[in-house]
Amino acid sequence: PGGLPRVYQKPGEKNALGLVKFEFPNRYQVYLHDTPTKHLFSKSKRAFSHGCIRVENALKLAKTLLKLDNNNALNSIEKYLKRKNSTYVKLRNPFPIYVRYIPASTDSKGRVVILRDIYGRLKDKVDNKTMICRIGG
Repeated sequence: PGGLPRVYQKPGEKNALGLVKFEFPNRYQVYLHDTPTKHLFSKSKRAFSHGCIRVENALKLAKTLLKLDNNNALNSIEKYLKRKNSTYVKLRNPFPIYVRYIPASTDSKGRVVILRDIYGRLKDKVDNKTMICRIGG
């Protein structure tokens, strides 16, 4: 598009998107994908993506979606992974995907912790400093 060169990376374990990529319609060109750098999931800082969403157990998610969809591709998934070319599988009954950017977590005592807005998406909506609040009891 726009006369720009296209970059293509062969499928496989070393592909930047890992072994599985989940495409879904959205206006941001965001998708879910596996990653060859699974060790990053053990890090406390996890903002290593360039905009898409890395899935820790992507192959398990793919198998679960295919099973829930009663999709025959479930029986062939291991065979697909060994191919040198990408295989596209369309769900018969697509599932809704809801993506929310909520920079919050809980601490070891169960308290809600509002985290730093590393993407700057919440400017003027919340205080950008970390704050702790208690909910309940």
